Amino acid sequence: MIAALVWTALAVAVVVTELRWANRRRLAASAAPPGAPLAAARASDEGLQACFVLALAGPVLSAVALGWRTGPVWVSLGGLLGASGVVLRVGAMRSLGGRYMLRLSEQPDDPRLVRDGCYAVVRHPGYTALVLAAIGLGLVAAGPAAIVWSLPTLGLVAVRIRVEERMLVREFGAGYEEYRRAVPGRLVPHVW
Repeated sequence: MIAALVWTALAVAVVVTELRWANRRRLAASAAPPGAPLAAARASDEGLQACFVLALAGPVLSAVALGWRTGPVWVSLGGLLGASGVVLRVGAMRSLGGRYMLRLSEQPDDPRLVRDGCYAVVRHPGYTALVLAAIGLGLVAAGPAAIVWSLPTLGLVAVRIRVEERMLVREFGAGYEEYRRAVPGRLVPHVW
């Protein structure tokens, strides 16, 4: 019962956070629409969304259909990872401010490269947050075996980062190359 409550609270926090910030950007974008997204960006958007839904639903279905169980240690660890993911995601969205978008596209209406806040530690903290949330939700729902449901999200995040970094190099040129050298970690500081 506790696992179900923790999972539900985390899942709601993830969804509400995404919707709140996506709506905020939509309002800001109505004054000056962003550049058109690339086909690869659209594909990575859709793939990442599908993988995250899989990361949410897979562990629950595994727990119900296959009897995968979790215990208090995994619920606690998963809750901590999931909550950390939500907090980090909000921090990343706040740092980006008007540059945050649910859909990846160039933004000539807001020509600044964000380097402060959590972006001073890793280049893609929002994606780090999604992976943490996916793993945390899996642990809460079905224990360590459920991490397998997070792997597609991690894979698509890696693809998405490649697509996004190509766009950022095009948008910011040498400024983004300098940022990459200054902050080498994409998802994990000093690791990758």
